[in-house]
Amino acid sequence: MILDDSKISLKELIISFLNELKAVLKEYLNEQQEALKPRLKKILIITIISSVLSALGISMAGSASLFILIGSLRYLQTQMPTWAAWLVMGATSA
Repeated sequence: MILDDSKISLKELIISFLNELKAVLKEYLNEQQEALKPRLKKILIITIISSVLSALGISMAGSASLFILIGSLRYLQTQMPTWAAWLVMGATSA
């Protein structure tokens, strides 16, 4: 914008400055948005993979503890009545 000797009101000057500022900010925001999209995709993929692996790990730990529990129950049933073995295993599980 070139200022010359013609009369420009202060209001017009401020409006034109704000319009230029708005255009610059829109351009900057579009650039940042385009740069952010790949990062968000990467974060989303990592989050999905980690949640699936966590669920798998929890499931494996639950299965392992169940097999240990059943094995302990069978072992206890050889040394005491079945109801007492179930009572002991229920108490330790709780």
